[in-house]
Amino acid sequence: MMSFYYLNKKFQQAKRYYRDFGFRKTLIKVIKVISSRIYTQNVNFILLKKDLTEKIKFTFNYKLEIQRIEKNHLGILKEFIEKYDENTGRTPFSRINASFENNYGGFIAFLQGEIIGYFWWVDNAMIARRNHPESVLFNNKLEDGDVYGFDFFIAPEYRGNSNAIEFLCKSCSFLNKLGYNRIFGVVAPNNTPARWLYKLFGYKDVRRIIERRFLYFVLFIGKTIFLKTSRWSLYYPWDYRAVYPFKDAKF
Repeated sequence: MMSFYYLNKKFQQAKRYYRDFGFRKTLIKVIKVISSRIYTQNVNFILLKKDLTEKIKFTFNYKLEIQRIEKNHLGILKEFIEKYDENTGRTPFSRINASFENNYGGFIAFLQGEIIGYFWWVDNAMIARRNHPESVLFNNKLEDGDVYGFDFFIAPEYRGNSNAIEFLCKSCSFLNKLGYNRIFGVVAPNNTPARWLYKLFGYKDVRRIIERRFLYFVLFIGKTIFLKTSRWSLYYPWDYRAVYPFKDAKF
């Protein structure tokens, strides 16, 4: 029933377009729409980096308590994630659990004893043990002293009052004390709040990541081919899986 409604809606739109612009322009419009469903090329992410040795210029009330994610945190992380629906930008718990099982690094933030967010990261040794999907997806290769940060999330009601910048600052300071010198990450070009936050904190744009998609299921980035992962997959909870990787590009 839903598919019939969708097709009928598109048909009515095509009829109106034909009435207003004629056969030739309608045909060109239909061809463009069909082509966009078959093949697209977009800049969906921007690669960022930050020097962790730079002195932090921000001052805080030091409200947040930051802890490294340990096994005992999984229960409260699951409860925390289940409080938010998919529209909040949260990370599925299956991916959180996979990050822990793969021994990726992570931080968890508490405000007055209540969890408000988390942040994951990997270095080249972690990737060597079990490849991190986003590192492959964005054609990245970390050097010694580098980390790649991902799945940075703060509950919507706690995103004001400098909580996000304090969480980032403390996480990066922690990473620097662990011996890391640079951190990399990605952000969507249209995610204005996140881009503003990272720029404020000193992240710099490295390059734009061009994605080429074929029939929605096949993704090309650089010289690597990916296939869309089934949304029912619990074993591999990331969106795309590399099926034909080539030599990784360095930062």
